[in-house]
Amino acid sequence: MPKSEKVTFVEALSLIVSVIALLVSGLTWMDVGRQLKLYGGQVRAHVQVVEASLVEPLSEASLIGMTLHLRNVGQTTARDIRATFHYALGMPSRRAGASPSIPERVAPMGPGLERALTIRANTYNRRSWPRPGPRGESVYLFGTVWYVDETTKEEWYEDWCFRVPLRTPGDLKRTNVEECGILTYDSSKDPSR
Repeated sequence: MPKSEKVTFVEALSLIVSVIALLVSGLTWMDVGRQLKLYGGQVRAHVQVVEASLVEPLSEASLIGMTLHLRNVGQTTARDIRATFHYALGMPSRRAGASPSIPERVAPMGPGLERALTIRANTYNRRSWPRPGPRGESVYLFGTVWYVDETTKEEWYEDWCFRVPLRTPGDLKRTNVEECGILTYDSSKDPSR
């Protein structure tokens, strides 16, 4: 075989291998949604409550309200974002029951975006809090943020919890809250969902 025919044979073989590789690569990425599902825990939206505060002190509020600062710490857009919250004296039970707040909706959030949301309970604050003391109980403010990942179309949720310890009389007049160390509430057990 002359040298020029060998080059042509090598080029043809190289072209065939390249075309096969391109076809295999193309076929594996034809269903991008399926591929993203495979990476479901890695590439998705993830909305978290990063900060919270009371709208008014517990001693003054007719309807307890909270301002939640939400952030999408994921890599894709979150849509259909809604949040609810409960409040209770003492640690919330695992199945807290129906939400005393109306779900509040938030506009879609791209990766890294942060939004503030004010949400109020729809039950009156009876102001029957126990007397603050050194071993005082805490008022727990807890709830859930639900959202849909724009890319995979899957619904996700994030439970959150904050508290106001009642140790001094001034605690009923403050608006700052502390993050809970242990969250016993599980929104997947909430029948109102």
